[in-house]
Amino acid sequence: QVHVNYVNMTQTILPQKGKDAAETLKISSDNILKSAAKTPSKPVFFMANHPQWKLWDLQVEDFLQNPQYRHFELINGYYGFAPPKKVHSLEQFWDIINAFRLINGQKIIYAVGSDDSHFGDAEHYGKVSGVNSAWVYVGLPDNEEFTHDNLVRALNEGRFYPSSGVEFESVKFDDKTRTLKVKVKAQPGRKYKIRFNATTADFDRKTGSMFLQHDKLKHAVKTYSPEI
Repeated sequence: QVHVNYVNMTQTILPQKGKDAAETLKISSDNILKSAAKTPSKPVFFMANHPQWKLWDLQVEDFLQNPQYRHFELINGYYGFAPPKKVHSLEQFWDIINAFRLINGQKIIYAVGSDDSHFGDAEHYGKVSGVNSAWVYVGLPDNEEFTHDNLVRALNEGRFYPSSGVEFESVKFDDKTRTLKVKVKAQPGRKYKIRFNATTADFDRKTGSMFLQHDKLKHAVKTYSPEI
């Protein structure tokens, strides 16, 4: 199943379907971008949702064939279909896409968090399919007004980070020294660990395959080197 959503559009785009996941992604984005072109002054944001659902229905190759997708849902508040442990995690999935995109000369993809809320009542607040289980923190300069358009531009430019609870006090990147500095906004009684993972440019490009099954669902998934 392929789920794509968009923000800040003036036209409704109905669900699209191609012969496979990659084509469905392309048809969906083609329609979104065609509609967005009618109002060029209004930025549009779109992303692919929960790639691991139901059995990695969206795979790395689908995003390599569709570099126009700059965002995907890394954190989903539903948790109904967690990635099978014997395959890559969602974080590794993100790294794999970007590792291959970079060597292909494509733009990287950003990760988004969403609560995937199906319920808005107080009983479900902070729980599965309720509100406030995942979100994004968006960075706007002091001279930018807090508007829909400015928020969407910031998302498209990667000026945000996803979270399911942790908040950063500061996120700074020095273009000259190529140095990233982050500082957690610590909460009382909590301990934090920040870990930076990197993939070397000479990573192993070999791939394999694995057959997954869950109840009546069956799906072949491509696997990648743990060097990524």
